Amino acid sequence: MFQIFSDLILHKRVKFEEGNVKFFEKNVVIFPAEYMVLLQKGLEEKGLENLIYQKAKANGISWFRNLNNYYKISPEDIFKWGVNTLALAGWGKTEVLNVDREKKEVSLLVKHSVIAEEYGKSDHPVDHFIRGSFAGGATILFGEECDTIELKCLAMGDSECEFKVKASVNIDKTNEIVKKQLGL
Repeated sequence: MFQIFSDLILHKRVKFEEGNVKFFEKNVVIFPAEYMVLLQKGLEEKGLENLIYQKAKANGISWFRNLNNYYKISPEDIFKWGVNTLALAGWGKTEVLNVDREKKEVSLLVKHSVIAEEYGKSDHPVDHFIRGSFAGGATILFGEECDTIELKCLAMGDSECEFKVKASVNIDKTNEIVKKQLGL
């Protein structure tokens, strides 16, 4: 992890200036995870938690497209870089379990999800930002719209968070968990 950060600084991919931090030429901010959880819980009270997922997905598409334009490397490498930047930014240790280009599916684990840890006990998965980011990245990777479902969540008592990303056309939209997580 520190080697990645050192390389980013060496190659001027991370810039710290007075009142401004840039990461791959995008402005970023650093804030407590508690803020994200408070925002999320406030949206949940109003039935709007899916807003985080949708906006994170749009941001993920923009972020991964920016990485693709910046580096001019394969979509697979862009996806790996994107996943590593989530870990570097403190969202949790991410592991890509499987990428199936033919089926347009990705399986991932996030260990020590900062949102799930901060959120506390829950009866539902809570990693909406990460889900959306993965969906955005896979949309760039596969060249068609993708969505992510969180199958296991630390906040629900699981040992880690597990995600399945699929091309949107291949997702079973009659499944109640899918309906809830995608706001259908």
